[in-house]
Amino acid sequence: HDLKKRNSTATLDQQKRELYDSQEAHLKALSLDMNELHSMGVAIECALDTQNEQLCSLSNQAIELSEQHKMVTRRAERLCQDKINWTRTKPTRIKCVKIRHVFSNKCLNVVEKSNHLTITHHDSFDSDVTEASYKFYLWKR
Repeated sequence: HDLKKRNSTATLDQQKRELYDSQEAHLKALSLDMNELHSMGVAIECALDTQNEQLCSLSNQAIELSEQHKMVTRRAERLCQDKINWTRTKPTRIKCVKIRHVFSNKCLNVVEKSNHLTITHHDSFDSDVTEASYKFYLWKR
C-alpha cells in the first residue's frame, strides 16, 4: 500500500512538474513575443516622431511659400496698376479762393512782383473773388 502511495505521489509530482514545465515554456514564448512587440513599438514611435518632424517642416515651408506668393502677387499687382495708371491726370483749376482768418477778418494775399505772402485787413469780405486780387486756386485731380 505504501508503494502505491509513493507511485501515485510520484506520478502527481511528475504531472505537476510537466505542467509547470509546459507553463514555463509558454511564458518564455510569451516573454519573447512581448519583447519583440516592445521593440516594434519603439521602432514605430521613432518612425512617427521622424514623420511628425518632417510634417512640421513641410508645414512651415508651405506657410513661408504662401507668404512669399502673397508678396510677389502684391508686387505684380502694383506693377500692373502702375503701368495701367502710367499717364497721370492733369489737375484742373476749379475756382479762385480767398484765405481769411475768421476772427480777425484778415486775408492772406500774394504780392504781385515778389510773390511773397502778406496779410491784409479787409473790412468787407466779398464772396466774389477775382483772380487778379488773390492767387489761391482750388484744384481738382
